[in-house]
Amino acid sequence: MPLQIALSDAPHLRSRLRVWRHDYVALVREVFGAEPDPWQADVLRAFPTSPRLAMVACANPGKTAVLAWLGWGFLLTEEDAQAKACAISGANLRTNLWKEFAYWHGRAPLLQQLFHVGAERIVNLDRPQVWFLEAATWDRDANSEQQGKVLAGLHARAVLFLLDEAGGIPDAVAMTAENALAAGEQGVAHVVMAGNPLELSGPLYRATVLERPMWTVFHVTGDPDDPKRAPRVSEQWAREQIQRRGRDDYHVQVYVLGQWPTAASNALVSLSQFSEAFARWESASNLAVTPLTLGVDVARHGSDRSVVVRRAGDCIHEIRAGDVWVGQDTEYTAGRVIEIASEWVIPEYQKSGGAWPHERAKSMPIYVDDTGVGGGVTDKLLAAGYNAVGVIVGAGAKGFTPDGRPAEKVHANLKSFLCADIQERFKAGRIALDPIIRDRTHLVAEGSTLRVGYTSGRRKVEGKDEYKKRTGRSTDYWDAMMLAFADVAVPSGPFVEF
Repeated sequence: MPLQIALSDAPHLRSRLRVWRHDYVALVREVFGAEPDPWQADVLRAFPTSPRLAMVACANPGKTAVLAWLGWGFLLTEEDAQAKACAISGANLRTNLWKEFAYWHGRAPLLQQLFHVGAERIVNLDRPQVWFLEAATWDRDANSEQQGKVLAGLHARAVLFLLDEAGGIPDAVAMTAENALAAGEQGVAHVVMAGNPLELSGPLYRATVLERPMWTVFHVTGDPDDPKRAPRVSEQWAREQIQRRGRDDYHVQVYVLGQWPTAASNALVSLSQFSEAFARWESASNLAVTPLTLGVDVARHGSDRSVVVRRAGDCIHEIRAGDVWVGQDTEYTAGRVIEIASEWVIPEYQKSGGAWPHERAKSMPIYVDDTGVGGGVTDKLLAAGYNAVGVIVGAGAKGFTPDGRPAEKVHANLKSFLCADIQERFKAGRIALDPIIRDRTHLVAEGSTLRVGYTSGRRKVEGKDEYKKRTGRSTDYWDAMMLAFADVAVPSGPFVEF
């Protein structure tokens, strides 16, 4: 049973609030009369000192209850606190997390004295305008700017963002929550997200994999052989799923084991294949003896980046990109490519024992995304005497597949053809990636989340605009690497060899 505390007993209430602010396990026990499962207790203990907290979980371990406890605890212990909660959709929020808020409000007489639960807003009865938790939703057709605004507008010393089913929440929404942490020591700010590891993309994947050192991460599993498994998950059901499907099955990995799948069901490259490519670097035999090419993806608009990838044979040596290289004109971009070509090529010749006159760098093939503004970069490189090759990835595929079929019969466009070639290199264990590559996490994130489908019977890789609409970010890094391998389908001048 909950601890019976009346507002009239102000000294006792203030005393318990001071305890609860730092001990959410005690809060759950005393306010709700509930006993958290061991993993739930671990999350509750971590919350007060964790600005960023993420739970990646199997099916039905009790994560929604934890989110509700954290939301109520924050409202109760932080005066004039402001919070927002969202999920993958408004319907999902109403039927899951918001319903959970109402349930625990009904279990807690103290909360009933202090707060009212409405359809989209929980408010303090005395100060409803400044002390609240509200539901945040967005229209299905909202663009990234509109999505980002749904979590904006909190102006308080203490703010909290709860993101349920975070794997499917747009990055623009999560970024708004992240920006709230800029308050630093001036206030109290928390971002909490939870969800199933459905897809190798989105805020939850980024938090628990790509940016894990920045987050307090909890892995909640229903694995029947794990002594720390979530007790609410049926052990019999979990064993049946594993026996029927196997541990490597997508459904088992996500819903039973609560772990990120080895690959999205329709992804280009799996995480394990990327890991193997990084591990392969030390033993790669063609680091300085095979043709050198550059791939250049030119920023088109907004937050897109121009990215250059250096390739030697099947080895990716380096990626160049940067925040300052955004929204620049074609003259600037072409100049940077020339600088990078010289920086990379000449030292390699010097290491091989021969001097290289600067002009020899001009013979190196530079494959440039010729779509839109990229055409201007290609033109300026050609005018400067460089071996630039414009590539229109949306054009029809040319040439032949490895099994001798006309490429245009198999692939919807050139991008699909080039991606298929790289995919096969990964599968065959040929690709080697330098593990110290800057921005490698971006490359991994894009390559492991790009979707492959079919249109009119031909293979089609998700386009840049399609991907950006789905994830909120562009495929600048992957596209630059893809262009570095464009020689398989696009004619060029002579290769540079070491």
